Amino acid sequence: MDIARTCMRDEIVNSLAPSQEQPEISGPMATHPTQYAHPESLVETDWLEKHLKDEGIRIVESNEDILLYDTGHIPGAVHIDWRADLQDPVIRDYISPEKFARLCSRHGITPDTTCIFYGDKANWWACYALWAFRLFGHEKVKILNGGRDKWKAENRPMTREVPKYPETN
Repeated sequence: MDIARTCMRDEIVNSLAPSQEQPEISGPMATHPTQYAHPESLVETDWLEKHLKDEGIRIVESNEDILLYDTGHIPGAVHIDWRADLQDPVIRDYISPEKFARLCSRHGITPDTTCIFYGDKANWWACYALWAFRLFGHEKVKILNGGRDKWKAENRPMTREVPKYPETN
């Protein structure tokens, strides 16, 4: 009987001990991911700086600090306020699809435009704005890896000039 208990105890202890196997690289339940699950969703700062004037993209800044855009932003970036532009002012909900269409039109964004989002606070509200765009069916969205902080830390160009894009239908 004592041998059986000892064997059972050893099996239980061994099953609870940390595994010596290598951690999963990525996957839905990776405990130690070493790469992004969707790297196609990221844009690096060096790539963006080379493509600032590309016709098919729109750079979108969305921050927690709503005054930050006016102090300087990536050249060509439009400002979309996650609260004032994406939230209904009366009911606790998102804006209507019609208001979303007008918001996009005002910034020259069509369904074929790739929107690259960035902002302060580790892209927190930029990711929220990106998610809201996807909620409304805009699939061509990406996030700037490192956001505003990385862009500024690398001494990349900033401007206070507010871009004007032709409205779209």
